[in-house]
Amino acid sequence: MALDGASLTVNAVDGPSFDCLIIPHTLAVSTWGERRAGDRVNLEVDTLARYVARLLERAQSPKNPGQ
Repeated sequence: MALDGASLTVNAVDGPSFDCLIIPHTLAVSTWGERRAGDRVNLEVDTLARYVARLLERAQSPKNPGQ
């Protein structure tokens, strides 16, 4: 996933919210140090992540128990 062009790893998800870490170098060379809660950001999701999520949903659906 990327926010405003910075690649980030999501550490936790809680409903519509998520937590991620920003390494010091990224913080120093980007605008992230200027961000405040509620600021708008550009969210970019990796297409592969979408496919993996869909596969996991199918595998866990009641129609496919144990698969």
